[in-house]
Amino acid sequence: MKKRLFTVLLMLVLCVGVLSITAMADGDPDIVAQGTCGAAGNEDNVTWVLTDDGTITISGTGAMANDWTNTGSPWYAQRSSITKIVVENGVTNIGQYAFGHNSGNRYTSLKTVELAASVKELGQYAFSRDANLTTINLENVEYIGTYAFARCTSLGNINLGRASFIGNSAFIMCNVIATIDKLGGENAVIEDNAFMLCSQLSSVGFKSIKSIGACAFSGTVLTSADLSTVESIGRSAFSSTSVPVSAAAVTTLTEVKLGNKLTEIKDAAFSKTGIQSITLPNSLVAINMVTFQNCASLTKVNIPKSVLSIGQYAFDGCTALTTINYDGTQQEWEQITVGEGNDPLTAVPINFNSFADEKPTVKAETEKKTGKIKLTITAVDGAKSYKILVSEQPNGTYTEAATVTGTAYTYSGTPGKTYYFKVQAVNDKGELSGESNIVSKVQLPAQVTGLKATSKKKQVTLKWKKVTGAKKYVIYMSKNGKSGWKKVGTATKTTYVYKKGTVGKKLYFKVQAITANGKKGEFSKVVSIKVKK
Repeated sequence: MKKRLFTVLLMLVLCVGVLSITAMADGDPDIVAQGTCGAAGNEDNVTWVLTDDGTITISGTGAMANDWTNTGSPWYAQRSSITKIVVENGVTNIGQYAFGHNSGNRYTSLKTVELAASVKELGQYAFSRDANLTTINLENVEYIGTYAFARCTSLGNINLGRASFIGNSAFIMCNVIATIDKLGGENAVIEDNAFMLCSQLSSVGFKSIKSIGACAFSGTVLTSADLSTVESIGRSAFSSTSVPVSAAAVTTLTEVKLGNKLTEIKDAAFSKTGIQSITLPNSLVAINMVTFQNCASLTKVNIPKSVLSIGQYAFDGCTALTTINYDGTQQEWEQITVGEGNDPLTAVPINFNSFADEKPTVKAETEKKTGKIKLTITAVDGAKSYKILVSEQPNGTYTEAATVTGTAYTYSGTPGKTYYFKVQAVNDKGELSGESNIVSKVQLPAQVTGLKATSKKKQVTLKWKKVTGAKKYVIYMSKNGKSGWKKVGTATKTTYVYKKGTVGKKLYFKVQAITANGKKGEFSKVVSIKVKK
């Protein structure tokens, strides 16, 4: 009996030993600290767990707290042991100062951050001064607060393709970033100093940018910038500055593309850059002071006749400037107010556009079948093509809809909307004529097509194809197909049942599409059917 009991005990000890070894080999890291970190009203729905391998995991649903100060985050006491941050799906933001500080690197071991797609917002100073942080995925983040990554001096290349707001100094002095694959969500705002002194930043995939703040790219080494969506460019955006710290001009910047949404270029925006040629858009009314000062490689500038003033020293020091093209006549040029210090503008002959005196005329009508707007242009002598400009307001901003070589163009917009058009001719030198008259038309829904009728049980069933932009369809009936048409019903889908027929009688139907604001398309072709039992 004793021997059997001893054997059982020995087996238990061995089993416990094996289980202990297995647990040591396969067990999860031990929890070092944990707690809640949700925003007010959501406190317990967001939690954090720090394990002994240095990983802190944020999980739950909704917003993290966003009212911490430098040392206020609940894991601040364990900051030196955090090497990795994992934010799980469901959490929507990283709070201010969550893993950053405004005076020195406090998270000295942090190297990697993994953000779930649900994380859309990063608060101010969220990762500021994390000097050893190398990797973070930002492709789904829409809002990046002030100084969020300031002085993250090991941070590598990033993707900001959905960011619609990048705060003041958000990436200042991130001097390892060389490429931003995509920059700018819908109408993105880039605030002052956002990428200032990112001293290796040479390539940015600009997307939908609305505005660029002061000194936003000072101290970078960009070689080109496609700013075709930008409406406003801030002071010294690509130039040198001494505020808040000293940064050099982007002398490597040789190519800049501007678009017709641009209305403002503030002082010194491109001063001292390496731009070689610049075409200013016809949405611009002023060239502010020192805008291109000391652009020593600038050889060619194209100035639109929309410009009414050129500020002091705007082109001072542009010693290589040899070609000035003005998209207007000499008489129009002489009406421009030109400030002092613009000697390069008088050192070479200005190429005026004699073609600017020509003006096409345009007419608009609505196509019955499609509801689209057809423009007919009166030909201009010497024109190689015609630029079609469109706006939703008569005095609004006009954007280019198309360039056509013929004198007819059909515009396809949103049914129910009113559109305004004007046209400019383009000659073989690329010069623009004066603007045509402005015409307007409402885009109508298309004609209903595919109307078919069937009958049984004294009813007539109508079916037709869907029309883009139609809110509803109105059904009309006649007993002879020529006169006496009356409205018998409406439908929001592409089918309708008429229930008042008389067996043996022939009925005629047609259908019309109508938009939400009551704009009517052309009637369908008439169909007829004899009512059956």
